[in-house]
Amino acid sequence: MREIKKGSTDVTLYFKMVDSADGTPETGLTITDIDITYVRNRATASKNDLTELGAVDGSHEDNKGKEVDGTNAPGLYRIDVENAAFAAGVDDVTLIATCAGCDPAMIEIDLVDNIAKDSYDIVNNGSYGNAKLVRSTTPANTLDVSNTGEAGLDFNNIKNAGSGHTLTNITVPTVTTTGTASTVTDGAKSAELAKVPKSDSNVVWNATAQTTIQTKAAAALTAYDPPTDTQMLAAHSTTDALIGGLNNISTAQVNAEVDTALNTAIPGAPANNSINQRIAAMDDLTQASGGGDLAAVKAKTTNIPALPATEAKQDDLKTQIGTAGAGLTNVGMFSQANTELAAIPDTTGSLVKMIQFLFEYWRNKKTVTDTTETLLKEDASTTLGTATVSDDGTTFTKGEMS
Repeated sequence: MREIKKGSTDVTLYFKMVDSADGTPETGLTITDIDITYVRNRATASKNDLTELGAVDGSHEDNKGKEVDGTNAPGLYRIDVENAAFAAGVDDVTLIATCAGCDPAMIEIDLVDNIAKDSYDIVNNGSYGNAKLVRSTTPANTLDVSNTGEAGLDFNNIKNAGSGHTLTNITVPTVTTTGTASTVTDGAKSAELAKVPKSDSNVVWNATAQTTIQTKAAAALTAYDPPTDTQMLAAHSTTDALIGGLNNISTAQVNAEVDTALNTAIPGAPANNSINQRIAAMDDLTQASGGGDLAAVKAKTTNIPALPATEAKQDDLKTQIGTAGAGLTNVGMFSQANTELAAIPDTTGSLVKMIQFLFEYWRNKKTVTDTTETLLKEDASTTLGTATVSDDGTTFTKGEMS
């Protein structure tokens, strides 16, 4: 049974299709007549209809197929199976190719986690495979391993590529670890480290080290130049005097400083958004001399005539109209000559035009048929407007004139 790694993609298989009656190879089959079905372990069958693959040696395309060679490989068909058939989750899958008049062609596949090729790939890997292994060229020569499992090297048996040689002048440190404490033995270095004082030993600095440390400390102290008592007292006195001066300012002195600030002229170009700038802006509006804005407004308001009292306005209106209305001839619209309407006014027209329309409607000539009412102009022949009329025997309806 063939093995394929779980999760493999773009798998291509070859099926031999034979006649169901005599077992001879089926050639020239129409690819769309072939179905490919796969059944994963303990799962329902999944059938797919094939379509024609572009070329028998072309790239993989799911659920496509191609006859390989009807002459030299009769009955053999390439089928590209979809990836879902080989997904992880089961250990085997069965694939069946079927068509009318053919015996089913079946291939069983074991789905495995690893295949033999994986091992060969590891062994032959150029970075970490067989070529990179360090091993003896003589099988009988092996690494020394103690009875407790530690591996060791026999330095007397180390060879170069040519011939054996003796290693000299090699110091190998010995490290012994117990818990978190370590003891390092390394020839001369160990002797020097033993000279360093530690908190848990009686080792002290030798005379040479002590002399060097004292010399360095003395040089540092000599280079430092701290302030003298006199300098410290002088600085303290100056600070006290400044603070005391602030405490001794009287109310009169504060008032005098404020008065001086208020009586100082605003500079020609005060800082933007400063108090001086805001005060200067208000002064420009209110000053009487120099044409301030408020002064200009006041000059204009003095030219406005006084309004008559309420009673005076009412008496003036009565005078214009007259006791019996005789004075209405003096009211503008009533004394003007009328002009004949050119069209029917709408509801937003002037009151004069609406009154004119009522006059012309009741005065001018009208004609009425069984469907239309027509209002004529002054010449009794030109139409001013029309309205629809109807009578159903019960209700007479007249439409809007336009």
